[in-house]
Amino acid sequence: MKNEHIECEACALGKQHREEFPVHKEKKQREIIELIHTDVYGPMQMMSLGGARYFLIFVDDRSRFTWAYFIRKKSDVFEYFKEFKTMVEKQTGKCIKILRSDQGGEYTSGAFDSYCKCNGIIQQFTVSHTPQQNGVAESKNRTLVECARNMLKGKNISNGFWAEAINTVVYLKNRSPTKILDLKTPFEVFYGYKPEVGHFKRVFGSKAFAHIPKDERRKLDAKSIKCIFIGYCSDKKTYKLFDPSSHKLFASRDVVFHENLDKMIDTDVWHIFNDNDNYVKMMQLSNRNKNGNINMNRDRYRFKNRVKATWTLKATVIHQEEKIHYKAEGKMIAIELQLGHLLKCPSFPQF
Repeated sequence: MKNEHIECEACALGKQHREEFPVHKEKKQREIIELIHTDVYGPMQMMSLGGARYFLIFVDDRSRFTWAYFIRKKSDVFEYFKEFKTMVEKQTGKCIKILRSDQGGEYTSGAFDSYCKCNGIIQQFTVSHTPQQNGVAESKNRTLVECARNMLKGKNISNGFWAEAINTVVYLKNRSPTKILDLKTPFEVFYGYKPEVGHFKRVFGSKAFAHIPKDERRKLDAKSIKCIFIGYCSDKKTYKLFDPSSHKLFASRDVVFHENLDKMIDTDVWHIFNDNDNYVKMMQLSNRNKNGNINMNRDRYRFKNRVKATWTLKATVIHQEEKIHYKAEGKMIAIELQLGHLLKCPSFPQF
């Protein structure tokens, strides 16, 4: 029999556990952007194409519509929150009343606190070590990261494209039916009309051919450019593409997709970042024999002070997707292999 009325110090010291978290089946019906859930995820082990290490999300409690921002450091959260607040309040004509987050320093700073007080925003913080109290944002983070990971691994795409994958997941989730909204989409609840979804029949990371306008090519030049599909543009009706030959991102609406081809590019290319991000290294496969030995030539580093170094070395492939360690500049550096698949990284300095 459970005797809750008995006060036993030994039991409290030896058996105490956390209290159950209540499940609210009937939630208060709030207005659009009345309550915003927010959280920061990161740091990622690899920088995004734009140099971000973290991503910041804002989730509307009423519609579950999600906004994602990719940031270099946590101190950028305040500036992005001000940008987000201005945008959603102009778009909806309503005001943010409550901001729910954890007790991270990016949300508890003096500048952030003063700004919220001046604008009448109530900050609700979770208890330390209790992410369950900010469950909407935490579960959204998990969903985004798991979907992005599956998209990258499914097409053997470099982890450097994590931001594009997460951005694509956010775009699709905002336009997909949700059980908590009675199978309506967050877009429909937030904006009041159904979104267009006819262009969703594309596989992330698939090979694509973007049409080259007549004014940008000569008579016998190819009429399209081979590239990789990496998402949708939210501000215009186009597809977001990556050109591996020029390491550039661009948008195009005239695209032909080849979605059933697993191998994208014949050239094997890796890219890595060191722990301190002092330099970026590119190694391109020059020769691989039957034993798996690789001769890597023209290894080039670019430091923050723009000093370049060039040398030749050899490494042995242990296994695809595993890591090789070798000594360079007196430091042990981990090489992430992307053998037989994607991609060249646009963050590489051009020599």
